[in-house]
Amino acid sequence: AAGGMGLLLVPAACGAASSEGAGDRPQGNDASAAAASPSMPPQTFKELADNRQGVPVFSDNKGSALKNGEPARIPYDTEVEVQCVAPNNSGITSINALYRVIGGQWNGDYVPANTMDNNAGLGPNPVDLDPRVPACPPGTPGAS
Repeated sequence: AAGGMGLLLVPAACGAASSEGAGDRPQGNDASAAAASPSMPPQTFKELADNRQGVPVFSDNKGSALKNGEPARIPYDTEVEVQCVAPNNSGITSINALYRVIGGQWNGDYVPANTMDNNAGLGPNPVDLDPRVPACPPGTPGAS
């Protein structure tokens, strides 16, 4: 009965939790890291809206308007998480490139990179593209 009771402690559930945690630990192993990457959330970078009139928001890197009445501007000094940088295909010459926002009310939308603080602090600064933010990989929604 004691042996059966040990089986009733649901070692499979404990094993699943343990293997999940163990799967996270050996990421120094290239095979484990490669296998884990599709399920890992994308790395993000904090940026602050650095335009006193608000940062314009687009649904893609072509400058398309937002749908469903979402706010069309991010207020000054508002922090957002960005995932990647896409080329400016909008034809708006004052935009250098666009960041893809992850999370929050602008999730999946795009903002001009040169209207963000680019990890250099608010106010006039010479940084118009955050070097930490990678290019959007092929197939990123809204980035063409």
